[in-house]
Amino acid sequence: MLTKIKKCIVFLLILTTLVSFHSLSAPGAAAKTEVQYANFRNVRAGKIGRNILYRSQHPANGSYRSQFANKLAKQKGVRTVINLCDTKGAVEGYFRKYKISPNYYYRTLYAKGRIHYANMKEYHNGSAYRKKVAYACRFMNVHQGPYLIHCKVGRDRTGFMILLLECLMDAPFSYMLRDYEQSLINVNGYNWEKAHKTAREKLRDELHCTKSLSR
Repeated sequence: MLTKIKKCIVFLLILTTLVSFHSLSAPGAAAKTEVQYANFRNVRAGKIGRNILYRSQHPANGSYRSQFANKLAKQKGVRTVINLCDTKGAVEGYFRKYKISPNYYYRTLYAKGRIHYANMKEYHNGSAYRKKVAYACRFMNVHQGPYLIHCKVGRDRTGFMILLLECLMDAPFSYMLRDYEQSLINVNGYNWEKAHKTAREKLRDELHCTKSLSR
């Protein structure tokens, strides 16, 4: 009887390992490295200096991806964070809920008051949204970099905020397009062809929105 139980335990451990491996290799994840999995990268174009501005998925919300974003933020020496999707209370809730989650570096920035909580919705329109964008930019202006901008997965809200900064800093359209494509590959698991087509359509709408925000 004891032998059967041991065999069952071994089988379950092997099965769990296989399921975990499959989840990491699934089309939705589509990430082969920590950098891709965290959708983490340096934004370097136009007048934006190297290793000054980074973007990523959420580094502290308890998801499996978050541990990589947190780790990479520490490695790059991020000093100021623009959290586009949460309130301060929501972030404190993550800390209480995920006490053993490796979001230690994010906690240190929180303790130093170096995180701005923009609490933006996914759809950017209206005067309230413009004010939140302006507050986020002002926060960056009075705090030292390197900077990290993130939302939940680092694609839509982050993509728009990064796009706005790229426009202000004279980044070429080709760079903006590649940057957006990379998020679609990392987060959605798109192949390059699909990412390219979707990114072009998305950028057309996003650039139209930046015109109203620029006022």
